[in-house]
Amino acid sequence: MIRNLVILLILILFLIFGLTKYHFKSVENMELQPLSLYHYEDKSTIEKIDLIIKKANFLQVKNQKQNFGFTNSVHWFKFRLSSDLVPRNLSLDINNFGINELELFEIKDQKIVSLGLTGDRFPFEQRPIPTKTFVYQFNLDSNQSRDYYLKLDKHNEIFSTEINLWNTSDYENKEQRAYYLWGIFYGLGLLVIVLNLLFFYSTNDKVYLWFAVYIIGMLLGQMAESGLSFQYLWPNYPVFNQPEPIILAVWFYSAAVLQFQQEFLQIKHQNRLMFYLSQVLKYFYLSAFIIICCFQIFNKISVLTFIEQHIILVQSISVCFLLLVFIWVIKVGMYSKNRVLKLYSIGFSIQTILQFFLAIQNIMRNYNDGFHFIDSYKLLLIVFFIDLVIFSYLLAYRYRKSYEENVTLQIDLAENEQKLGSNIIKVLDKERNDVTETLQKEVGDKLRNALVFLKNSPNSSLKSDAEKMINKVNLDMESISSNVLPIELLGEGLAKKLSEIIENLNKTEKIIFQFNQIGEANAISFDQEIELYRIANELINNVLKHSKASKASISLIVEKSNLTLKMEDNGIGFTLGYTNGNSTGIGLKNIHARAEKINARVSILSKESGAIVSIYLPI
Repeated sequence: MIRNLVILLILILFLIFGLTKYHFKSVENMELQPLSLYHYEDKSTIEKIDLIIKKANFLQVKNQKQNFGFTNSVHWFKFRLSSDLVPRNLSLDINNFGINELELFEIKDQKIVSLGLTGDRFPFEQRPIPTKTFVYQFNLDSNQSRDYYLKLDKHNEIFSTEINLWNTSDYENKEQRAYYLWGIFYGLGLLVIVLNLLFFYSTNDKVYLWFAVYIIGMLLGQMAESGLSFQYLWPNYPVFNQPEPIILAVWFYSAAVLQFQQEFLQIKHQNRLMFYLSQVLKYFYLSAFIIICCFQIFNKISVLTFIEQHIILVQSISVCFLLLVFIWVIKVGMYSKNRVLKLYSIGFSIQTILQFFLAIQNIMRNYNDGFHFIDSYKLLLIVFFIDLVIFSYLLAYRYRKSYEENVTLQIDLAENEQKLGSNIIKVLDKERNDVTETLQKEVGDKLRNALVFLKNSPNSSLKSDAEKMINKVNLDMESISSNVLPIELLGEGLAKKLSEIIENLNKTEKIIFQFNQIGEANAISFDQEIELYRIANELINNVLKHSKASKASISLIVEKSNLTLKMEDNGIGFTLGYTNGNSTGIGLKNIHARAEKINARVSILSKESGAIVSIYLPI
């Protein structure tokens, strides 16, 4: 199993490496355009653009990537764009999808012109360019130079951003390729969700259901962290951006992963204390998620604004407890003797380390120019692929083992049913032998004595009727005894014995029977002859007792690879219970049991004008 997992990991890594190489190869010729930025911090948060232009003291920034930590200010940026003899089409990318309010001003002919007010507190359609971040485009004529002022408002929150200038063609090309890769990523995630839901439907194992919910939580977190959630999930409802969507996504994801772990690792049986702590955290995250969603649905913006800081604080504290539970879960899995649980713990430990690194990085973002090694969504992508590969493989392995166990159980059940059928047949044979012996010893002797007595008595009509009645009783006894394996079958064969039975029936019964034979049944074994003989007797008894027929025929048809024993009548047919093999009648159950014993197949066709029962025996 470990070897297969390693091979799968290598294949996935090659796929990721190939897609990454393709992406970077396609954008390697795309270069950022030079951009000199000047920054001003408005601590009052109320200064207008005209006052900013006149009095603000802008300071040049060292690079385009800025981290202001936790801020209560509005941040302004100033820059100038120029063109030479060739006109320029440029795009300014403000790489932070969660800015509450931003507006770009252009100084044109000494007039202040707004190029668009937008932000995550406004509908998505208000963005100048429909993309996950904020983008403004410029068309500069030849020998043109203009000044711009950019207002970014994200106060009372952690604020970091990167401002880049691109040639518009390069930017659009880069974004198209990025959205293409996002499409592959989410398509793969949706495929895993559908497969797990199918596994859940076919096995009724809740582990697959909760893993599907878990993947949904990860996808929502990834969409929230990359800004795609606002663009595709709620573009006309900016209220869902407050508090930041990533917080709600983390709550949903955390509740799902805790439930998944409880089902997959059977934590309730492994460690009670850890189970109860996991339960408390799960219901806390689920309740918090539902409460905040209710505030958003009912548009309680004032309440959300008031509690936003408290939400962030509670989130930070709860994450610490969550990490402790994760570490505890890893420890339990590592000490488990189950290889599946051990592999799960290894994969989950890698994920936990990366999430711990992400938590440290988020804490450092609270400080001005704090540590920022990698974008959060890129780290979450790595976590997602680890989960996708390891956990999906483990669940697929679990499904295969479950399937194999079910097949084994079905085989055992079929064997037990076959043994039960054989035992029933043996009991019935014994009962019939006992009845035959009793009839022959007791009833037969008395009948013979009665005949001797009648022969010595005077002739009369009463004597003649009595002799006929005794002879009829003898024939009935022979008919009953014929259900026992006849000794003469050894010499006569199946076809001749069936022909004799039909001949005797036509002497005593009102139903007209006919026997047909096509081919010689020489290729079947003696045991098969015995069972077919007994099946034929069961079929004849069914016709006599239940069919209400006037005519019936029994056929023995021998072909190259198949022998068919067929019984037809023009009676009332079987009821539905008989035709589907679920009859409570012992006769048809015996027929099915005897047929299974010799690997034959039973076919029953019933209609108002009669019934056809066929036994197909491969030879």
